[in-house]
Parts: sequence; structure tokens; C-alpha cells
Amino acid sequence: MQEESELIELLTEVERETLRAFLARSEVKEVARALGKSTFAVEQRLARARRKLGVRRSIDAALMLARAEGVNMYGSPIYALSDVAPDDPDGSTVGPVEEGRWFDRLPFPGGGERMDKNVR
Repeated sequence: MQEESELIELLTEVERETLRAFLARSEVKEVARALGKSTFAVEQRLARARRKLGVRRSIDAALMLARAEGVNMYGSPIYALSDVAPDDPDGSTVGPVEEGRWFDRLPFPGGGERMDKNVR
């Protein structure tokens, strides 16, 4: 079987453009509108690309192209990472976990008591 990069080379620039637009919009009608083409033309381009890449779904073809082009689908974080909670003022970090079940300490139904005590 051919490598993904070799398969991507089989695509025309028009097919690549259509796959990029499909990945950004994921609806044929929206892609057609963005490219100024008919939905039929977009569907034909996607079908040719799927056939060349050996996949059944257009999204798979678009993702193959994105990987080959080095597109980071997940982007980078918008905000800098921060600690969930600051350290305690005395300089200690997270203390030992209390014994018992975590849900026994919750402040709702029955104050942490089991609600099903009398259920058999």
C-alpha cells in the first residue's frame, strides 16, 4: 500500500482546495458557496479525492491532507496554563486525602449519608 504522502501527491490543486474548504466547513453546500461552485461540482471533486486516497468518507480525505500539510487540527491553547489552586499559605502543597469515600463529604442529599440505606 502507498504511503499517505504519496497518495496526497496524486491530488490536483483543485481537489486539495476543496478538501481544505470541506475540513473548515464540513457541509457540501457551505463549501460550494465558499468556492463559488455548484454542490454537484464540489461532490465530484470530493469523490475524486476519496477515490485517489482510497477512503470512503470526505472527512477522512480532508484529515489525510491536513496531516500531510502539517496542519495542527487542535491548535494551541489560547490561555496560558495555570495551577488549579494556589499553594497553601504555609508553603505546603496538597495534603493527604481523607479516609472514606469522596462522596461522603459532599454537601447534598442527606449531608453525605447514603440515600439507599433502607433499600433491599
